[in-house]
Amino acid sequence: KEALHYLSQTLPFFKEKNDPSELANAYLNIANVHVLSMNFDSSLKYSLLAYNNFKDGKSLTGAVKASRQVAASYFNLKNFEKAAEWYERTYTASDTLFNTNMTQQVAEMQSKYESEKKDQMLLTQKAELEKQMAEEAALNESIRKNLSKLIISNHGK
Repeated sequence: KEALHYLSQTLPFFKEKNDPSELANAYLNIANVHVLSMNFDSSLKYSLLAYNNFKDGKSLTGAVKASRQVAASYFNLKNFEKAAEWYERTYTASDTLFNTNMTQQVAEMQSKYESEKKDQMLLTQKAELEKQMAEEAALNESIRKNLSKLIISNHGK
């Protein structure tokens, strides 16, 4: 009861702050307290509020957590049809979240691979340039020596 009292006091603050995700988290915490006290009607009420606020805040992760709690509340209320509907919604949202995360990870890995590939190419080009410069320096030194020999041999004639 004490937990509900303190959690309920946070609601006006989050409403005023106009932060749907924080408000949704508060609602979900209240729903969880109601589950512990076996008050599934209230758990359902606050889980639905959490779900709607997570959706408003575009938090797919939060919506998955809240929809799982909604499904569990319906299950505990013996409304198995609604529970199945919400478990399916949870599964679909989880799948979407997984696919979104995987797509993001693949894009990050591809970007990292391209970056490393580019870095490797630059290192290879740098090594080739340094080799070419060393060869040119050696050639210039050889030309300078041969020119000096030629000047000395022509100077002596």
